[in-house]
Formats: sequence, C-alpha cells, structure tokens
Amino acid sequence: MNREPDSSGVQLSWVLAPNSGPRTLDGTRTYIFTAQRTVWIVDPGPAVREHAQRVVDAVVATGARRVGGIIVTHHHEGHTGATSMVRRALSSATGITVPLWAAEPALVPGAAPVPSEISLDSRIVADVIHLPGHTADSIGLLLEGGELLTGDTLLNGAPTVVGEDCTLHEYLQCLNIIRVMCMDGRISGLYPGHGKPIEAPHEALVASQEALAHRRERLEQVRKARERGVLTVRRMFEEIYGHDYAALREEGARKSDLESFREGSERNIRAALEYITGADRA
Repeated sequence: MNREPDSSGVQLSWVLAPNSGPRTLDGTRTYIFTAQRTVWIVDPGPAVREHAQRVVDAVVATGARRVGGIIVTHHHEGHTGATSMVRRALSSATGITVPLWAAEPALVPGAAPVPSEISLDSRIVADVIHLPGHTADSIGLLLEGGELLTGDTLLNGAPTVVGEDCTLHEYLQCLNIIRVMCMDGRISGLYPGHGKPIEAPHEALVASQEALAHRRERLEQVRKARERGVLTVRRMFEEIYGHDYAALREEGARKSDLESFREGSERNIRAALEYITGADRA
C-alpha cells in the first residue's frame, strides 16, 4: 500500500505481514518512508521469509538511492523477527551496513540507541517519541507531515496490552499525549502496528479519545467487580471478557489465539488492579 507524498515530500507506504489474530488483527504493518531519495524501514515484522522479501522488494520499489536505517518501535518478535533478514539483504545490496535503532538496544540484537530525531542533512524527517505502556521500550515516530507511527501503543481494532514492565498510569499518560497532539493539530493521521491506518486528522482525534474512554471504561469495570467481591483475575476475566472470549471460540479461533487473548486480557486486569490500589505509582 502506498500513500502519496504530502507537501513536505515524505512518502509513506507499508507491507502487511501474514500474522493475523485477535491481538495482531490483520497482521503487523511494516512501514516504509522516504524523503530525498532516502528510505527508512519501521518494524520489519515477524520472522517470515516471504514477508521479509516483500519488505525488501517494497524498499527497492521506492527508487531510493540510500537506506537511512531500520527503526523498531519495540522489541516484540512480531515487529523485529524479520530484522536480520531485511537488514542483511539491504546491506548486501548497498554494500554498507544498514543502521538499526531501538530504544533498548540490549533487547534487539545489533541495534544502537535510537536518536531523538531522524534527520537528513539539516532536515528533521521524523521525531522519536517515547511511549512506554505496551513495553518500556516503546516509541512512536512523528513524521514531518504529521503522520504518527504508533507501534502497539494505539491500535485500530483492539486494545493494547499493558506490558509487565509498565504501568497503566504510564500508558494512560501516553494516550493522553497522543490525544493532546491530535487536538493541537500536530498529528495528521495515526498509523498503528496492527489495524488499518487512520488517515484523517479528525478521525485520529476521535480514535485517541475512544482509546482513552475504552481504557477508563475497563478500569471502572474492574473497580466495580472488586467492590462486589470479585477478587481473582480469573473471575474478573470471566465477567469482563467472557463474552468476547466465547465469541472467539464460536468463530473457530486457534488455541494459540485464545491463549493470547486470555493472557493479554488478564494482564490488563492486573494492570488495572495495580492502578486502583496505587501500587503502580508507589
């Protein structure tokens, strides 16, 4: 999928990986953006050889003369598994080792610390925004034209799972930052790691508001369940997510997808409980 260049001259495109599921939705989106005949890749995707080749082909199709680098929004395998294949192919084609950047290099083999901005000569093509919540090393990229690549911080079609190394307090702050940036007109569209891009400024604002509202609604559901004496995560899952879980089973979801849905939902319940008790801000 290609998007026409905006007035800034940045062109954005993406390749959809074949790893669909309840949490990954239609699959991981590997984003590719170009400026001044230089190309960058964001989240090479899962370790699927066919997907890695499609990413390399898409990079070649941009007609860029230089590969600026590969950036990962966080360390999860669904976003980084193909990194070595893509990097090796592009480095071989260009004769130069392609830079690889991550917020936490220790979690992404071969990576260097991500800079605060992606620049080309004196031009800032993208700003790097730290967005801890899904993972402690999560980042977003705000392109020159206002497109925000959100990684898994904000999805289109499913709630984000709050990471074990993060708190709901941190995640709510990130959602609010995105909402305020939408209100201020700094964001022209949201481009999530999973789910279709939201390419209109007003729709991006609505999506950020809905993400916050949904998280607060879930928080209130956990709070009320606790007040009624529902004290275990398993029982809360059955009360809050039971209908959705049953629907997935009726649709014939794979066992691994059902397990992933349960694990993610139970993690969000625990994050909500930590928030309610103040443990995540102690």
